[in-house]
Amino acid sequence: MSTMTHPSARPVRPTGGRTGRRLYRWLLRVSVTGVLVVLVALVALAGVPRLLGYQTLTVQSASMTGTASVGSLVVARPLAAAEVEVGDVVLVQQESGRAAAAPVLHRVIALHDRDGQVVVRTKGDANADPDPTPYIMTADTVTPVLVVPYAGRALAFARTPVGWTTIVAIPATLLLWLQLKSIWFPRRRPPEPEPVPISAPHHALA
Repeated sequence: MSTMTHPSARPVRPTGGRTGRRLYRWLLRVSVTGVLVVLVALVALAGVPRLLGYQTLTVQSASMTGTASVGSLVVARPLAAAEVEVGDVVLVQQESGRAAAAPVLHRVIALHDRDGQVVVRTKGDANADPDPTPYIMTADTVTPVLVVPYAGRALAFARTPVGWTTIVAIPATLLLWLQLKSIWFPRRRPPEPEPVPISAPHHALA
């Protein structure tokens, strides 16, 4: 009698559930990592330019829609008043009564020199009329070099308690858990099934 392994005698291991779990873990890991990478990129985009002497700001109004929409993150570099030209987008400080209002980005449509100072007229790209008041360019004048749509809004949300929990705390916790789980509970390959012995058929001899 000889021992043989019949193909139909090998148990078939179900793979559908295991494949689904692997796909789920992979998608979860990729999603969490992607969220953290985007967040780190936003923080770097907001912080690194300041170390290089640039400014970052979030657009709050729709007056420059098409160039810098609401919620965009703007990276701006210093611009000497003498270098300002018609067509430049500059940061101007609007006055609202006695208190200074929030600065706005508008485009220069005209300029002239007055007693050694550069005076400009500005207008928002989406506004029908120019700004009513001319502005004197100062040493604090800046002009955009990079506009990232929606990034300012996302960064502002991430700085709130709810945003920090949603975008930072939960993804970081999930990613840490996945890493620790892979260390504490490594996946083990199931043992190969034992061959099933069967009897070889006897052939009659003539």
